Order: sequence, then C-alpha cells, then structure tokens
Amino acid sequence: MIKLNNKGFFLAETIVVVGIVAAILVLFYSQISSFYHNYERNSKYNTVEAIHAARNVKIFIEQNQQLNPVTNSINQNTPLIDITTYDFENVNYYNELIDLLNVKSVFISAYNINDLITNYSSYNIDASFLDFLRTQKVKDDKPNTYRVIVILKNGEYASAYYAL
Repeated sequence: MIKLNNKGFFLAETIVVVGIVAAILVLFYSQISSFYHNYERNSKYNTVEAIHAARNVKIFIEQNQQLNPVTNSINQNTPLIDITTYDFENVNYYNELIDLLNVKSVFISAYNINDLITNYSSYNIDASFLDFLRTQKVKDDKPNTYRVIVILKNGEYASAYYAL
C-alpha cells in the first residue's frame, strides 16, 4: 500500500467537527431561547395566586348580583369595563377583598374577546395585558357569559367566567 502524505488531515477533520458542533449549538440555542421566552411570558398568566383572586372576586360578584347594569353596557363599543372601583352595596368588603388579594385591577368583558384583541389600541390595553388576552380561548361565543379578569399588583393575570 502506498501511504499518502496525511499531514493536515487532522486539522481539516477538527475544523469540520467544530463547524458541525457550532451549528448544532446555534440551533439548540435558538430553540431554548424561544422556549425560555415563552415560559417567562406565560409564567405570569393563570398562576395559583391569580386564579384564587379571580375566583374570589367572581364569587363576590355572584353573591351580590349587582353587575346587571354593567353587563348590559358591554357591547362592541365597550367590550371591557374596569370594575376595580365599582360601587357595590357591600363596597367595604369588596375593597378589603381587593386589598387582601393584592389586586391591582378588575375588569369584566364579554366571553368573546375577538373584537377586544383585534382593536386593542382603542381600549388602552398595554402589551402584557394584550398577551394575556391572546392566551384566552376566544373561538366560541357563550351568551350571557362574561369574563372577570384580575390583574394582581405583582403583574400576574387570571380570569374566571361569570354567567348570568
């Protein structure tokens, strides 16, 4: 057998292996950073504390049944209403509940929030609230069903359904 001059083969092989490993690392980094970004974004949505707050506010609303004027005014022109400072009959209990649960804002909207998401700029919705609304189920429509959306002071979001 004739031996050829193999000087430099190790260098070429090393360069090829380093190139392949670098390409794989770049692909993994792009996937992992995408997963991490989505995790960070969604970690503020529907946490245990926020769901607990949303359910407690919804239960308070159901027990007081005073939102008929508010729910009647929800339409395409006003699909989202801030009820954080709504004047309930038992307003002291409501305010204590809001303070105890560290609630920053309480909104009520129709179940179908497609119009709200589509025309978000006309309703003064910030980017994180819009991201939360986009994670909600919006395909179907349930008559006489509303969403009680709670934003906590630490930036967490949750919603609960309120049916008349």
